[in-house]
Amino acid sequence: MTQAYVNWNLSAAKVSVGTSAVSSNTVTAAALNTTWYGLNTVTPSCVTCSTSTITKFTIQLNSTTISRDATNVSNFITSAMVHELGHTFWLGDDPYPSSPSASIMNYSRNRNSLTQPTSTDVANVNTKY
Repeated sequence: MTQAYVNWNLSAAKVSVGTSAVSSNTVTAAALNTTWYGLNTVTPSCVTCSTSTITKFTIQLNSTTISRDATNVSNFITSAMVHELGHTFWLGDDPYPSSPSASIMNYSRNRNSLTQPTSTDVANVNTKY
């Protein structure tokens, strides 16, 4: 999961990710009985409040689905975590397999190999910030 922070920090995005023992944000990994790989719950919780500031987030990674579907577990975890961190930078999900540009936010990305924010993701973050 730490590699996800590194990958965002090495990108040209105008954001910085780190860890702190006193943060109110949380990141956990656990065996969960759900269908998703990762989930980011942000506050405020809204789809259209792009002018608001996220004040808190909780990221959960699901080891059940990740271990079931991964051929490269380390890369899969990094991909899921980079994706979930993308939500904290106002990136939305891209559920369309035929999306014209590669994105860490695309549902149909290869999670075993795409582990970094793409130029599309960086451009979208930089547009926000």
